[in-house]
Amino acid sequence: MRFRSIVVLVLCGVLLMASSLFAASRVQRFGGPITEKAQVDIARLVESPAEFQGKTVRLQGVVQAVCQTTGCWMQVSSPSGKGFQVKSLDGTVRLPKTCAGQRVVVQGIVTNAAKGSHKHQGNGQHACAQAQWVVSMVGVELLGP
Repeated sequence: MRFRSIVVLVLCGVLLMASSLFAASRVQRFGGPITEKAQVDIARLVESPAEFQGKTVRLQGVVQAVCQTTGCWMQVSSPSGKGFQVKSLDGTVRLPKTCAGQRVVVQGIVTNAAKGSHKHQGNGQHACAQAQWVVSMVGVELLGP
């Protein structure tokens, strides 16, 4: 009887660990699908954004900061520490306000964001961080820490 109790306890522990690992590794998707295969180096994009203007790019990095009002923008950084701003210029992609520190894959269009090009609909009025060059988010995958 005691052996059976130990086996049941061990099995419960294994199932609990497996379910928490599965939950932690779950990818969260926002916006459209990411279809670009080739990744653009964030440092290269920071140095020469005009080279990519109007092009669809795929970035991979870590979320350094995220809009705490509506989740409409984030700063994505490479391992070297170079960062680039990613925004939902049309308001269709909203990110969790708690995603800072997570690994991320982003697909979007490199845009010269003139002041005033980022408008909010409804109750989302707030001051956003404004960079001259941004990647207008089309799709985002949060990969976890």
